[in-house]
Amino acid sequence: MRFVFLVCLIFVSTFQTLSAANYGDFTYEQITLGGGGSAPSESYIQITKYNGSATSVSFPSSINGLPVKVLGSGVALFNVENTVTSLTIPSTVTYIGDGACSSCTGLTSITIPNSVTSIGVRAFSDCIQLKQVTMSSNLTNLGGAAFYGCSNLTDITIPTKLLVLEDSVFESTGLTSITVPDNIQSIRLLAFARCLSLEKVYLGNGVSVIGVGAFVGCLNLKTIVFGQNVNIIGDGIVYNCSNLESIYFLGNAPLSPAYQTGYPETTKAYYNPAKTGWNNQWVTAYAGGRSVLPFLPKIKSQGISIDQEIKKYSISFNTVYGVRYDIETSSDLVNWSTIQTINGDGNENTFLTDMTDKAFFRIFQQ
Repeated sequence: MRFVFLVCLIFVSTFQTLSAANYGDFTYEQITLGGGGSAPSESYIQITKYNGSATSVSFPSSINGLPVKVLGSGVALFNVENTVTSLTIPSTVTYIGDGACSSCTGLTSITIPNSVTSIGVRAFSDCIQLKQVTMSSNLTNLGGAAFYGCSNLTDITIPTKLLVLEDSVFESTGLTSITVPDNIQSIRLLAFARCLSLEKVYLGNGVSVIGVGAFVGCLNLKTIVFGQNVNIIGDGIVYNCSNLESIYFLGNAPLSPAYQTGYPETTKAYYNPAKTGWNNQWVTAYAGGRSVLPFLPKIKSQGISIDQEIKKYSISFNTVYGVRYDIETSSDLVNWSTIQTINGDGNENTFLTDMTDKAFFRIFQQ
C-alpha cells in the first residue's frame, strides 16, 4: 500500500491542473509539469473559454505571471452565437487545441505566430468567411479537418516543417490552386476533397503516398502534376472530377496503381519515358479496364529523347505516315501552346528550338 501511495504522489506532482478561474472575459486553467524527483517544474496557462461578446479578441500573453501556451481544451473557445471577426494570438502560444476556433463564422483572417508548433483537429473548421491565413513557419503538426469547410479560403502556404497533410485538412475549402512543397511525404484521406474552385495541383517530390479520395469531388480540377516519388495512389483520388483534363507523372511508375482512380475517360495522362515501370500492365491497371489513355510514351517507341524532368531543347522522333503531331510547350503544365505541327511522313524528324522560358514540352498525336 505504501508503494502505491508514493506512486500517486509522484504522478500528481508531475502533472497538475488547478481549478478553472476567470481572467477578464477568459476562463483558464493553470497547468504544472515536472516536479517529480529532481526534475524542475514548469507552469503555464491554458485558456479554455472566451465569455465576452467583442468582435475583436486579443488573447493575453500571460496570466498571473505565467505564459499563455495553449488555446482550447478540446471544445470550442467561443459560444455558438459568437460574432468575432478578428483574433490576435500572442507569441507565447505553442498549441491551438482541437476545435478551438471552429465555427467562428465572422472570422476573416488569422495570423498564427511562429511560436505555434501544433494545431489540433478541426481547430478552424467551418470558419466560412476566413479568407487569409498566415501560417506558423515552425508548424510540425496540422490536425485533421483543421480548415474543413473554410469555403472562402482561396490560398494557403504549407509550412516547410510539416510532413503530413492529415485527413480532410483542407476539405471543402475555396482553394483555387495548391502547391504541395517537397517536405510533405503523405497526403491523407480526403485531404482536398470537394474543393469546388480548385483547378491546379502541384505535388512536390517528397510526396510518396496519396490517400483514398484525396481530391474527390473537385468538380473544376483541370490539372494534377505528380512529383518524382509518388509510390502509392489511393482509390478514387479524383472520383467525380469531371473536368480533369491532364495529369502528369514526373517520376517512376507508382508501385501500386489504383484500379478505381475515377479518372474521367476524357482525361489525358502523360508520364516521363526516362523513368521506369511504365509498361502495358501498369497502363492497363491505371486505365481501369478502359481503353488506354493517350500517354506520351506511345511516341517513345518511335525514338523520342527526353530528359528526367521533361525539359528538352532537341526532340527527335520517328513519325507515322499520315498522322499529325503537334509540338506543344508550357511553363506551368496547364496552359499549352502549339509551336510546330508535323505531318507524319514515316521518317525521323528533329525539332530544335530555344525553350528557355518554357519548362515543359509534349508531343500531342492527333
